[in-house]
Amino acid sequence: MDWLSTLVITAVLVVVLIVSGMRIAWALFILGFFILYVTMPPDQGILMGFQTWATVKSFVLCAIPLFMFLSQVIFRCGLSARVYGSITPVLDHLPGGLLHSNIATGAVLAATTGSIIATTATVATLALPETEKRGYDTGLAMGSIAAGGCLGPLIPPSITMIVYGAMTEVSVGKLFIAGILPGIMMTLLFMCYCGLRVGLQPHLAPRWTGGYVTWGRSLLGLVNIWPIIILAIVVLGSIYAGVATPTEAAGMGCLLALIIAAGYRQLNWSVLKESAIETVKLTSMVLFIFMGAKLVVVPLINMGVFAAFVNFVVTAPAPPLVIFLGIIMVYLILGCFMSGLPAIIVTLPITFPAVVALGYDPVWFGVIMVLLNECGSLSPPVGNLLFVLQGFRPEVSFITIVRGVMPFFLVIIIGGAILTIFPQIAIWLPSLMY
Repeated sequence: MDWLSTLVITAVLVVVLIVSGMRIAWALFILGFFILYVTMPPDQGILMGFQTWATVKSFVLCAIPLFMFLSQVIFRCGLSARVYGSITPVLDHLPGGLLHSNIATGAVLAATTGSIIATTATVATLALPETEKRGYDTGLAMGSIAAGGCLGPLIPPSITMIVYGAMTEVSVGKLFIAGILPGIMMTLLFMCYCGLRVGLQPHLAPRWTGGYVTWGRSLLGLVNIWPIIILAIVVLGSIYAGVATPTEAAGMGCLLALIIAAGYRQLNWSVLKESAIETVKLTSMVLFIFMGAKLVVVPLINMGVFAAFVNFVVTAPAPPLVIFLGIIMVYLILGCFMSGLPAIIVTLPITFPAVVALGYDPVWFGVIMVLLNECGSLSPPVGNLLFVLQGFRPEVSFITIVRGVMPFFLVIIIGGAILTIFPQIAIWLPSLMY
C-alpha cells in the first residue's frame, strides 16, 4: 500500500472512532494496536511499551501537572473574583464595558493557568449574572466570555505549548515568550471588535446607569491583581532570564500560589485535596492522548509514510505559502470534529517536518498551532467552549451561542493572518532571550 493510501485510511479511522463517541485516548490506543498488529512482527510489539514510557517520562512534560496544580489552587483561593472585580470598574467606562472585562479577565487568568475550560467556566460564573442584569445581548456576552477563555493556550504558561515543544523538541521557554505579544494582540483585537460592534449596535450592550467608579478609584483597585503580576514575573521572568527551565518555573509558581492562597486564608486540606485530584484527572487525560498518538505515529514513521509526505510537500509545484495555507485549512476543518489539543497531537508529526522543510520558523509555527487550537475550541459542532457555556445557561439555544461566538472565531483568523504577514510579532522576543 502506498503512503498516501495509508495516511488517508489512518485519518478516516481516527475520525470514525472519535465521531462514534469513543474517548479520544482510547480511540488512539485501539487504532495504534491495530496498526502494530498489521505492520509489525509480534516480537517487536514490546518495543512500543518502551517507546511509550520514553514519551511520557520527559522532563518537559513534568511542567504539565505543575501548571495544572497552580491553576487549580488559584481558582480555589478566590483570586478569580478579585481579578474580575478589579478590572470591571476600569473597563466599565468603555462602550460595552463588561464585554471588555470578560476578555481582559480571561487574558489575566490565562497568564497564570493556561486552562481554556477552567478560565471560561470561572469568567462565566462571574460575568453572566452581571451581563443579564444590565440587559446585554446573550450571544455577544457569551462570545466575549469564550474569547477571553480561549486565550489560555496562547498566553503563557500554556499546556498546548508544552506538548508542542515536547513533540518537536522546540524550546518550551521560547514558545512561552513567543506567545506574549500575540496574546496581547489577540486580546486587543477581541476588545476592538466588541467596541466597534457596540458602537454600531448600542442596544447590544446598554450603558450602565447604576453609576461609575471614578477613574482614580478604579485604577487604584487594580492593586488587587498584584498576585497575578507577581506570578507572571516569577514564572515568565525566570524563563526569559534563563535562570529556570519551564518545569522549574512551574514548580516555583506552585509554591508561590500556595503562599498566596495561605495569605488570603484560603489554603486548607479541602483546597489541597480537590486541587490534587483535579490535577491528576486533567494530566492523565493529556498524557493518555499523548501516549495513544505515539502508538499511531511510530509505526507510520517506520513505514516511511511521513518522510514521503514531507518529500511530496517540498517538491510540490506550488509556492510555500499556498501549501502552508492548505495545511491551515486542514486544521480548521479538523477542528470541527476534534478538540484542538488532540488534533495537534495526532497531526503534528506529519505537518511539523513539512512546514519546517518549507522554511518556516518552528517557534512561529508553534504560535500558529496554538491559534488553531483556539479555533478548534470555538468551532461547532464539537467546540468544547460552546458546551461549557451552554452548561451554564441550558435555556439558551445552541444556535444563539454559536452566533455569538463565530465573530470571535473570525477575529482569530484575522489574528493568524497578521502573524503570517508579520511573523516578527511572535519571534522577536524569543530572539532576545538568553
